[in-house]
Amino acid sequence: MDVYMDAEFDCIRKGGRCIQCMISIGMIAIEDECVIDSFYSLI
Repeated sequence: MDVYMDAEFDCIRKGGRCIQCMISIGMIAIEDECVIDSFYSLI
């Protein structure tokens, strides 16, 4: 079984620097080319 994770970030520039905040996360479990389970949540 393989598990893949992805995250989405929001970025703002403040004082010449980039500040990032995680806004969502997702995961998917795959076995034998079939999706076993998935998860997605806004943070």
